[in-house]
Amino acid sequence: MRFHVDNARRKLGAVNRAQAVARLVNQRLL
Repeated sequence: MRFHVDNARRKLGAVNRAQAVARLVNQRLL
């Protein structure tokens, strides 16, 4: 169970990081 939770948390962190980077890139392009 703990392994599954850590895996999900890691995936969410990666998604949030990707969204933050995408936002910065979009702001620079605009």
